[in-house]
Amino acid sequence: MWMCILSGQVTSMLLSIDRKENRVKSKKFHGKKILVVGNGPSVCAGEPMGDLIDEFDEVIRFNNFATKIGGLEKFAGTKTTVHFSDAMLYPSYPEYAVPGATVMLSHYDDRLMTAGSYLLLRIFVDWEARATWKILSDPCIWWIPHAELHECKRAIGNTTFHHPTSGMLAIFHFLKASPDEPIYITGFDFFEGAKVHYYDEVEPLYERINDRIGVNMHQPKKEKAYIAKLIEEGKVRWLKDLHAEKKGKK
Repeated sequence: MWMCILSGQVTSMLLSIDRKENRVKSKKFHGKKILVVGNGPSVCAGEPMGDLIDEFDEVIRFNNFATKIGGLEKFAGTKTTVHFSDAMLYPSYPEYAVPGATVMLSHYDDRLMTAGSYLLLRIFVDWEARATWKILSDPCIWWIPHAELHECKRAIGNTTFHHPTSGMLAIFHFLKASPDEPIYITGFDFFEGAKVHYYDEVEPLYERINDRIGVNMHQPKKEKAYIAKLIEEGKVRWLKDLHAEKKGKK
């Protein structure tokens, strides 16, 4: 209880920090070509598209994504310009931090309890107070605004305690921020199949368990239907289709 109270007090301090230095918040994008790379197994299926991924101006990735383990870079690419993180606060782990990438917190602004969990899990569970405070107090760190997060929930049709995946939030946010160009996506498998992530073999056991718990917090079938709608409207495109077009021109 003491930890929860302290987390609430610290969170109120963090929310008062001016976040205008965040590049995504101020819409200072590197260009118009935006790609959202999910962590689904399809990233490593079929022909390698790592080089094509790295051609994009903005490459958005999530949590503990992997690019340089076991030759994954030829499929997943190496470029990362925006790193979305959940309550485990992955950029505070040295092995997951990406120098130069803009950090976004996926669900931080959903409710006070959610924001407090970013502190609870890394400070009071992992005892990483310094690393956690350094990340959360950085004025360059921002999050999906509360109103936009719940707008995304309504668009998908989330019910009860379910909420959008970080990937869905990223797609939704960049569509609003850059509506004149389609958003490209890859690695979105909607948790269909035995594997959750393309790097399951190299993921620590406790994180694999956490993945399975996390799946139940989302409604992947509804996200799949919503993505299909966005594709039909021309707002979202699969990277594999762009890859096929480029091959056809050679």
